[in-house]
Amino acid sequence: MLTQVEVDNVELVLAQVEVDLVVAQSDLNKRPRRRPFSKPLSPQSETRRQESLKKKTAVKKAQTLKEARLNAPNNTGLKKAQKTAFSKV
Repeated sequence: MLTQVEVDNVELVLAQVEVDLVVAQSDLNKRPRRRPFSKPLSPQSETRRQESLKKKTAVKKAQTLKEARLNAPNNTGLKKAQKTAFSKV
């Protein structure tokens, strides 16, 4: 059997755990949330953004075109590259 002192100690520990849990929950609620942009971008930022988007789309188009050329049937460049790669092995 547990003595009264041991029971009191267990109750104190449980009470402290409950307090810690409440404090942790309140800390979670106090964290700032991400707010959406309320102001539009400045003209300079907007032009930079548009330029970077144009560059990304140009790079993606170039990669797609390159892959299409490599995967095209009867591609002599690809066949030559494969022959040289296999001859080196």
